[in-house]
Amino acid sequence: MYCLGIDCGGTKNQLILYHQSGKVVFQNENQGITILLDDQLFIQNLLELFATIPQAYLTSIENIQIGIAGWGSYTFKETLYQRIYAIYPMFQGKLEIQTDVELVRKAYFGNEDGVIALAGTGSVIYGHLQQKFIQIGGWGYLLGDEGSAYWIVKTYIIKLLADFDASQKLRADQAAFLRHLNLKSTKELVGYFYSLERREVAQKCLILVDLAKEYPEVVAVFQLAGQQLANQLLTLHQRISLPFSVAFHGSGLLKNDYVKESLIKCLQDFPEIQPVQATISPCAACLKQ
Repeated sequence: MYCLGIDCGGTKNQLILYHQSGKVVFQNENQGITILLDDQLFIQNLLELFATIPQAYLTSIENIQIGIAGWGSYTFKETLYQRIYAIYPMFQGKLEIQTDVELVRKAYFGNEDGVIALAGTGSVIYGHLQQKFIQIGGWGYLLGDEGSAYWIVKTYIIKLLADFDASQKLRADQAAFLRHLNLKSTKELVGYFYSLERREVAQKCLILVDLAKEYPEVVAVFQLAGQQLANQLLTLHQRISLPFSVAFHGSGLLKNDYVKESLIKCLQDFPEIQPVQATISPCAACLKQ
């Protein structure tokens, strides 16, 4: 028997087919798009990904878990189920769709208590504790998303502008940041920043990762991001007053040691919060059912 996990983010959709033993037997991915931005294109891409599954496995798949960014706010949920069942009637009664964050939580903890600290383009602390789902932060880039890639870039630029206002000079790392963007002044930077979409801003975090190798001032911004995420976990701890395990997910934590190390350091005085060391694909949620 086999199980199927699909993780649908704003950048890519990833599909992994597992044998019930946990062995990966097939995997593929294609371009993602947020379901709230263009649901028809999203459904088209998802069905194209389904179509790549080798036919021999289809009738032996017993559990299908799909996580979709924006699913909680999507209105036409039943439509997606119907579109899938119309092509794959053998999947009826075996398919569950949830948010991408819930898929991550299931992959790590299944039906057990546990918390996810997620930091990518956005950020959120999300978990299941004492038979309740709980969330800290995750209110979007205008109202929060502390510690996310977008927040890191925005925070760095705010400090850059404040420093320039105070001295009419830029630090070496700040000047290097402008050069990476092919910009010549802070006025150009402001105009450029406001011309970008949220995800495009977040992608500029990669420039700061490179600069951090040379400039400790940039490292400090990443460390602050880790502290922000730790503060949200401590808020959760104060709220429930119980020990819990926390797993880390998202590029901001899995691909950035500065953020993760800062976060873990902030939690050292709180043994009730236990970091999970393993890294698990969200698609593995299907193995926990």
